[in-house]
Amino acid sequence: MNKALWIAVFLLALVALLGVFFSYYYWFKLELGFHISKNPEAWGQFGDFAGGLINPILGFITVVILIITSLYQQKQYERLERREKNKIFDDRFYGMISYQRDFANDFKCKLPNGVDANVKDLTMYVEGVFFDTDDHSYLNDDKFKDSIFPLVRGFYILVKMINDSHTEETEKKDADKYYEWLVNLTDYSLMRLVLLCVFYYDGISSFNYINSNSAFIAKLSMIGWGDYIAEVKKRKLHIGN
Repeated sequence: MNKALWIAVFLLALVALLGVFFSYYYWFKLELGFHISKNPEAWGQFGDFAGGLINPILGFITVVILIITSLYQQKQYERLERREKNKIFDDRFYGMISYQRDFANDFKCKLPNGVDANVKDLTMYVEGVFFDTDDHSYLNDDKFKDSIFPLVRGFYILVKMINDSHTEETEKKDADKYYEWLVNLTDYSLMRLVLLCVFYYDGISSFNYINSNSAFIAKLSMIGWGDYIAEVKKRKLHIGN
């Protein structure tokens, strides 16, 4: 507990104790002019007087201390519980990040020329088709969409996990931090591919979930992905026209 709080409680008890003795001294010595008695009976009466005043005051202070201690223990318990939940969430989060990285490293997708492309080569090819050509038949091919869907879905699961954790395992203020870690821990090529797919394709619930998450999109803009997203939206609008 806060050291200053204990000092305040001690000073309060000390003031109460001194106040009792001072009030007795002031009334009987200064006001009535009595002298210190040598009669044991008088001292017994003084003890009854002092005890009658001090005991309720100390009892009240004891109750206050018990309440403060209880509140402090409850706060400590909540802090430990929150820390444990954060640890559980961290384990899940970094486990998913590792899974996403391993999946992306092993990922292969066949290009129209028959070459099996990894994530980096595929992203460069898809960006070339999307930004530099008007023939998007490859991007709209069901086989291609089926092949990239697990990549984007893995990213979607991480975004949703962070978003849903606001009221479960992490504080809301921590979500912004996890969004930043997610982006920074995601391969640069994979990040471009995910954003291009998320803002290009319509009617896919997991993609729509990401591009409609205002907190995540705002964090992307703060990190530096705002221009890339704007380029994808602009190109898509041009294609639509």
